[in-house]
Amino acid sequence: SAFLLSRSSDLAIMQSWPDFIKLVIGRLLIDTTAYVVPGYDAFGSIVALYSVKPTHTEVLEYEGEPYIRFRLPTGDVIAYPFYDVAILTRFQLESDIFGGGNGPLNPTLRLMDAQRQAEEIALKTGADIKFIGKLRGLMHERDMEAKRKRFSEQNLGPTNKSGLLVYDTSWDEVKQIKTDHYTIDTDEMARIDKALFEYFTISEKILNGSYSDSEGSAFYESCIEPKGIQLGNALTRMLLTATQVRKGNYIMFSSSYLEYASTDSKLKLAKELGGMGILRVNEVIA
Repeated sequence: SAFLLSRSSDLAIMQSWPDFIKLVIGRLLIDTTAYVVPGYDAFGSIVALYSVKPTHTEVLEYEGEPYIRFRLPTGDVIAYPFYDVAILTRFQLESDIFGGGNGPLNPTLRLMDAQRQAEEIALKTGADIKFIGKLRGLMHERDMEAKRKRFSEQNLGPTNKSGLLVYDTSWDEVKQIKTDHYTIDTDEMARIDKALFEYFTISEKILNGSYSDSEGSAFYESCIEPKGIQLGNALTRMLLTATQVRKGNYIMFSSSYLEYASTDSKLKLAKELGGMGILRVNEVIA
């Protein structure tokens, strides 16, 4: 996927800025390293940005200059000058370039997977054998199958509305099989969910849209804004020259949380700032 910087480019794949940012940040959270690589025109100018998801990445030197080489899921190998690639990382503890991976999250994910498997097993075995029966004496296999079918139809079929199970003297014993399946209790599941939310600096209220203005503002400031700053810094290094940066140019992603605040919060803020003379009437209306 690509974000087109110049309409004169003949690239066929284009994205909006929101879609492109969502893709890059999503890969950063899941893979702890996200890459943005350039698309060039015939003159070597950068005209598009691509988010790539390689299976293997390495930094190497070519003619005295650092390059970064990617192996893609298709098997293709591409390489770019190192400083033409924007690299975003999380948990950069072991490598100077790449993120550290989501290893600390694995125990929580294993617990969640174990719970899912336990629920699947419970559903499957619940529809399997419910009783075990012992017939008196020796019996031909054909007769055993007929007895089993008759017992099932009379006692376990829809015609038995009494809830009472009965059988004749040809049966020596019939026992109900009870299967006990371990499932994580509610409190333990809540602790697992909490660990997952905290790892990604999110909350259940944010996910289901029931957050308050203060909770939404905290999420924006602690989760969204830092990643916007990180992406802006990475693209600044990638797209601007040292001279342009020294002159004060930079790429920034910014969005005021006030734009998405509730109407009550906007009115309260306008009233307070307007009363103090910080905002003029036209600014409040805007």
